[in-house]
Order: sequence, then structure tokens, then C-alpha cells
Amino acid sequence: MPRAAERLLLGPGPSPVAPRVMRAMAAPVLSHLDPDMMAILDDIRARLASTFKAPDGSFSFAVSGTGTAGMEAAVANLTRPGTRAVAVVSGYFGDRLAQMLERYGASVTRVDVEWGRACDPAQLLTALRGGGADLVTMVHAETSTGVINPVAELCALASARGAMTIVDAVTSLGAHPVDAAAWGADAVYSCTQKGLGAPSGLAPITFSARARGFRLPPSREASAFAQGFGGPAVALAEAGSAEEQNTYDGWEARLVDLSRDRNFSRVRHGRGPGYKQGVTRQRVIDAYDALKARLDQFRLNADADLSAALQQEMSGAIAQYEALKARTGALDFLDLLLKARDLVRGNAEVRRGFQARFTHIFVDEFQDTDPLQAEILLLLASEDPGEDDWRKVVPVSGRLFIVGDPKQSIYRFRRADVGIYRDVGERLVKAGATSVKLTTSFRSVPQIQACVNAAFAPVIDRVDQHRDAERVGKKDELLTLVRAHLPGAGEERNRLFPLGAGRLELAHDRVQVGGDHVEYSTRARILARGIALLHDLY
Repeated sequence: MPRAAERLLLGPGPSPVAPRVMRAMAAPVLSHLDPDMMAILDDIRARLASTFKAPDGSFSFAVSGTGTAGMEAAVANLTRPGTRAVAVVSGYFGDRLAQMLERYGASVTRVDVEWGRACDPAQLLTALRGGGADLVTMVHAETSTGVINPVAELCALASARGAMTIVDAVTSLGAHPVDAAAWGADAVYSCTQKGLGAPSGLAPITFSARARGFRLPPSREASAFAQGFGGPAVALAEAGSAEEQNTYDGWEARLVDLSRDRNFSRVRHGRGPGYKQGVTRQRVIDAYDALKARLDQFRLNADADLSAALQQEMSGAIAQYEALKARTGALDFLDLLLKARDLVRGNAEVRRGFQARFTHIFVDEFQDTDPLQAEILLLLASEDPGEDDWRKVVPVSGRLFIVGDPKQSIYRFRRADVGIYRDVGERLVKAGATSVKLTTSFRSVPQIQACVNAAFAPVIDRVDQHRDAERVGKKDELLTLVRAHLPGAGEERNRLFPLGAGRLELAHDRVQVGGDHVEYSTRARILARGIALLHDLY
């Protein structure tokens, strides 16, 4: 590879790199997981805080990328859709800040300053008085023009009106006094290849304590800048100042976000027994596992509390919605369930009538049953028509059959609860039911369906004598069904079952229905056996 000639660089950047910096870069490479690397990174953060003159409670670090990566890290963490932003534009990079704010969904008011001139604080004051602002951005030393803006005065105007501030110090850091604490700036970013005299590839940045307390929505679509420039939207550190510790809702949101953070939940454990001097890796892993378990439980508790609070908050809107449905006579599926439940639960005569009518109840996919459906089901299966509390119901033996797989409980969005599945199953077992674990599925196979129906037939009790006439009609229907499914002819037979108006005769490989002989296939044998067992039922 040809070696580039040595050049004296006198532009705003990149700048010549000092020999001692080049020698430092020739040091042996360390793993990013090496304990010594952690110490180096901590030292860099401390030195960056000193370089920025950042106030106590700030968080300073280096973003991987150029100055634009630092710009996006600041904008991404302090902007949300609808943020009212005022952008001081006195050159190319002030304009880029305004564009990035717009791409992150901010409503941007531009303070356009003639290129080559510094911003007059009165111009910013006019914009702030005109529409207010949540965020004000500015460039300290505009690279494209070389102009220094009065950042201290601009930040003071913004802070006095409650707005946060982002300061671009890409060209000025290391070449002109930068004092984040004195300015009162909330985010200041720079780069390494200009005033700091180092190779490009890092963007130093510092966030104030107030900026660290700002919370973004849980999710955000990737911006065009993130895709185009490859700059990461860097998340803020989760720790906060002493003032923030009294904001319980804010801390709850931080902890819930942390528990859901994929980077936190899928942390790498690293290698080797030692984590750092005097601390074993296993000790750190155990501490992490304990913290994650507590965070997960905290998230569950927080979500439950949020649900209750949301119910109270929405009660007025729900009441109006119910009144609107009542005026229009409209009912949705949930309304029908509720009214059916109220009818069954609130009237003993209704329960008694349904319990007499539905002597056997079979429910498939029971893991997707919601509490309302379970309540109706158990009230119909109760041995006591006077009991109106479904949780106190004792089901009639042999009346209720449920089938389900808790691993397939996937309809939580429509209030299905696998806990209901387990609770009802336990109640049935206590009432004398048998729990059978199925290990093979034969869905949609007619022969197996017929066999299962036949196997269940002896379990079902005989119906009352007053339904004899109805049974004869059913027998005729069964004969029609057999004739429809068993075409052909045959003669041999060895077994006879009288069946209502006709008769069913089974042979080794033939079947005769009435006076007609039909072929007797395997399917016919299973179906005929099922009909015979149903005949025994009657």
C-alpha cells in the first residue's frame, strides 16, 4: 500500500495528530471485555467531563462515530414527536441540526442568521416569546463560517423559559473555551479530529443531570439520519440525580424500560473466573440474575398498578360509550357475554332450565376460555341450581368435559387466561373427574373421530323415558347416515342389532342395513361400531 505524504493541515479539521498520540495508538490491543479496558474507559469519561467542564451529575462519554453521531445522540435522546424546538441556524451545521430535529418529529422554529454573523440573543428571545420551546439548539463555533455564537447568553435565555439546550462544539472543543457548567447547557457534543488533535472516529458528548432525567417513549421508529449516517441513537444512563429520586413515576418508567431492554436482558457473561481484582465473575453473574428477577417482578407489579389506574382514568369515557350503545341498541360480543352471564347468574329458574337441557357439555381449546365464559360454563354444570357463585360450584359428575393445552394459550388480548384453565381443571379433579394427558393428536381423521365418539358413549347416562319418541327419530337419522356413507353390496353377516324401524347386521367384511347389503370397510366397521354403542345407550 503506498504511504501518504506528510501534510500540514490548517483547516478546521481534521488536524495533525501529535506524535505522542500516535505512539499511544500503537499500544497492544485490549479486549473490550478486559477489566483494564473498563478502567481506561472510566478514565476517559472523567477526562472528558473535565474537558467539557461539565457540572456535577453530568454523564460524559465518547460515542462511536463522527461529530454527526454525537449530534444524533443528543437529538435522539432529547426529542420526541411534537417537541417544540427552536434551532439557531447560522451556517451549514446549524441547518443540519434543524433537519435532524424535523426527522425526529420535532416541530421546528428556525432562527435564521446571516451566514458569517453571530446570532443576536434578541433574535432567539423573539422566537421564544412567539411560540415557546421545549428545546433550543445552536452551534458554538460554526465550522462552515468560523463564527463564534454567544452560547452562554443563548443558553441562559432558553433555560429561563424552561427549555433544554443542545450545543454543537464540534470545532470549538480544545480550540476555544468550552464551559458546559457555566453555560447551563444540557447536551454538548464534539469530535476528536479537530481541536482535540486525535484521529477521527469518536464523538465526545456530555449530558446534564436534567437531560438524563428526560424520558423518551418506549419505542421509536428508526430515523432517516440513523439509516443514512449510521449514527446510533445512544440511550442515556439510567442513574439520576438526588432531585430525580423523588419523582417516583419517572423512576418507575426507568425501571420498567430497563427490565424490557434487550441489551440488559441478554447481557454477555464473558469468560474466565475473574471479573476484576477481588471480584469473581460468578459473583457478578449472581448479582445480575438477582437484579433481573427483582426487576421482572417490579414490572409485573407496576403493570398491574397501571391497569387499575387506567381503569379509573377511563371510567368516564367508558360510561359515555355504554350510554351511546344503549341509545343505538348496539351490542358487541362482550356485551352478549355479559348479558348471558347476568341472565344465568341472576336467575335460579334460568339456571335450572339450562341445567336440565344441557346434560353433557364438551369444550375444546379450553385454554383460550375467558373468565366470563368459564363462569357461564360452571354455572350450567352445577349440581345445585341455587348456587350463583361460579367459584363455589360443584360440577355434576360426568356432565363437563374440557380439553386444552396451556402451552397454546395465546389469546390474552381477548381476555383468555390460562389461570382459568388450571383453576377449572383443579375444581373438576376435586369433584371426582379424571385428568387424562393426551400425547398424540389425530385431529380431522374420521375413523378416529368415530372411535372417540364411540368410546365416550358408555360414559353418557341414559336419557329420561319421556324422550323415547325423540330417540326413535334419532335412530332413523343414524340409519340414513349409515346408508349415505356405506355404498355397495354384500351378503355375509354374523351379528344383528335391532335399530328402530330398520336393523343393522355386521359381518366379518360385510354389513346389511335393513334389506340392503353394502361393503363393509374398515371405516364402516368403526362407524357401525359407534352406531351400535349409541344403540346400547338407548
